[in-house]
Amino acid sequence: MILKKIAKKSPAYLSNILEQDFYASGDTKGKKIKGMTIGLAMNGTYYYQKEKDGETFSKKLDDKEIKKQGQQMASEILSRLRENKELKDIPIHFAIYKQSGENSIVPGEFISGTTVEEGKTRINEWKDIKQKTVLLPSNEAADLDENLNTNFKQFNDNLQSYFNNFSQAVGTAKFDNKKAKQLSVDIPIDFYGKAETIGITQYVTEQAEKYFDNIDEYEIHIKDGNDSKALISKTKDDKEPQVHIYKNNN
Repeated sequence: MILKKIAKKSPAYLSNILEQDFYASGDTKGKKIKGMTIGLAMNGTYYYQKEKDGETFSKKLDDKEIKKQGQQMASEILSRLRENKELKDIPIHFAIYKQSGENSIVPGEFISGTTVEEGKTRINEWKDIKQKTVLLPSNEAADLDENLNTNFKQFNDNLQSYFNNFSQAVGTAKFDNKKAKQLSVDIPIDFYGKAETIGITQYVTEQAEKYFDNIDEYEIHIKDGNDSKALISKTKDDKEPQVHIYKNNN
């Protein structure tokens, strides 16, 4: 109820409030709460109508103001929660998440977080979370990592040269403190049989090792429409990519 009231007060900036409660491992009935996480999902773009059932307009919201609004709401939520005797002496973690626009390919990002210790009624410090997800290739990606952006372009060019009627791979990269940590790539193929899919997968794996070897984690999804044909993945602990070809290939 408390969270719903706060959400209604700031419809432009606040999209949703998420709560996750934590209990002791032996507390199967959830009788005594041990901790809580509150996630504030903030709008990156505000959509509104000047009249009912009228045209929908949009307004991009300022990043600094989004963070400021989220932090102010967190302080209000903390004060309200501490009024509950069951929540007075538990740690409460707050995370502020900025959502992407309706038509954006890339997801949103966490921008700020803090943990309030047991019994504390004020938030003294916030930690900026410098994460960003960008489309590849793009000017934004080039600003963060020109080498990765160039490598992805070459990766795409090689695929277009190798495969007939190949359109373009779509990639997103997740950056943490301006360093690329995760890469996700979708590769569309049309009407390929099992033998051809195996050949494509082998070639893509070779290209991934050549161009993305310095990325901590990556996943490359080879798809025919909505049907997944193959998955190539690698984590920082893997010495070489893991390849899985799905059984639904003909």
